[in-house]
Amino acid sequence: MTYNDLITSHTIYLQTKTSSQNAYGNWTETYTTNTTGETCRLNPIKAEELIQLQGAYDNVKYKAYCDIDSTIDRGMRVVYNSETYKVSEVLTDSSSHHKTAFLSLL
Repeated sequence: MTYNDLITSHTIYLQTKTSSQNAYGNWTETYTTNTTGETCRLNPIKAEELIQLQGAYDNVKYKAYCDIDSTIDRGMRVVYNSETYKVSEVLTDSSSHHKTAFLSLL
């Protein structure tokens, strides 16, 4: 087991939104799930962080630390442990080593 295995021990599945027009001309939105999954580190939001984030990001449950090459982006959804979360925000660290995503309950 490597150090990277220890810090990126969770597999998440990203969902991207697609829009299509039905036979009646109405637009519908659906989410497509990637089947390969991405590994990242998930940390529950601490009470202190929850207070700091209050109002900025509602219902944030986790911070996901993903590789800088991850395709995770704001507006996507994440499936983890059969639960679906909304990606509220994605930040890149100053050294461009990883991305931090805030995951909120739907």
